[in-house]
Amino acid sequence: MYSGPPHPSNHTLHFSIVTEGQFEEKFLTELFRNKEFPNTYAILPADGYSSALSKAKSLLSNGLDNIILLLDTDTTDEKIAKEKRDFVNWYINIDEKDKNPKVKVVWSKPEFEIVFLENKKFLPRAIRDQFGEEFWDLAKNAPKNTLDKYFYSIARNPDAYLSLLKEERVRNDFFKTGPVKDICSFLSKVTTPPIRRSKN
Repeated sequence: MYSGPPHPSNHTLHFSIVTEGQFEEKFLTELFRNKEFPNTYAILPADGYSSALSKAKSLLSNGLDNIILLLDTDTTDEKIAKEKRDFVNWYINIDEKDKNPKVKVVWSKPEFEIVFLENKKFLPRAIRDQFGEEFWDLAKNAPKNTLDKYFYSIARNPDAYLSLLKEERVRNDFFKTGPVKDICSFLSKVTTPPIRRSKN
């Protein structure tokens, strides 16, 4: 599924962005709609963590480079998060010392939905109530459950979140922190079109 800007005439992609699910794909597609990058890209939603790993590995086996893999740590425990990172690096054969790895993993800690709690312009519009800092510190441990309880269920009403991106002052803040900032840093680097590697 292609979700980036129009393909160049030679249909060459600079980056493939693999997400764990469709919500991340829809969110990034809407967020990037009016933003220009020097690189072309496609956003490819998977069906969960394991599916995302398989999709990234499949792209590699088909000779594609420059893959951005967006994953959740699913924990705020750094020891457990490191174990997950180490497994992903082993499974996809990523060398963290490589300055230009074929797969660039962007981690959301603990979940992609943390972007909504990090966006200070989004919070007053979404939840309305004024909570203390202690509440927000705890909320960041379980962002999806917090949003489901105090705002809208992402699974049942994703459009409630996507519609917020229509406001420029809210949309722009998503580019400043977290996984979105990391993805943009890759897409903003000027690069030559990737060369399709031989599978031999």
